[in-house]
Amino acid sequence: MKRKQRQSGYSLPELLVVIAIIGLITMVSVPAFMSIQRSSRLKASLRSFSADMRAARGRAVSKHVNTKIGFVIGTTSRTYTIYEFSGGAYTAVKQKALESGCYFAGQSQFVTTADGLPDYDVVFRPDGTIVFDDATVTEGTITIATQFNIAKRQYVMHVGNTGWVRVKDV
Repeated sequence: MKRKQRQSGYSLPELLVVIAIIGLITMVSVPAFMSIQRSSRLKASLRSFSADMRAARGRAVSKHVNTKIGFVIGTTSRTYTIYEFSGGAYTAVKQKALESGCYFAGQSQFVTTADGLPDYDVVFRPDGTIVFDDATVTEGTITIATQFNIAKRQYVMHVGNTGWVRVKDV
């Protein structure tokens, strides 16, 4: 007597259900992953810029010269330059950029110098303090934002006249 051989494996409907479940999981997770990635870019830009601010202050104190960071406000403004005062003029030491999609969105109280550059300057003196346009001001802010649609689209960095740099809500 011949035995019937059973075929093992999955049927077509079972495979289609599994593929549909994988597709649904992908549809839900990819946008969340993109949001996390974009948020990380903004935070990385903020941390890098604040570290450069602290480094510029350290440079001013250690070399006993004015050091400044120049930046421009606007949705296409991603770059900033660190300058050092020597020989009667500021010389660019390093130019850096924020992560793609991030930009300088605003500022308050920083110096607009007559150096021919369309930028705002955070000027650190050799004693580590900051020069503001108004001598009575004790704190300024720099806003870094992103054009991406994420939960928190901007962060504000606070900079004090004694040279401290603080980032809130990170």
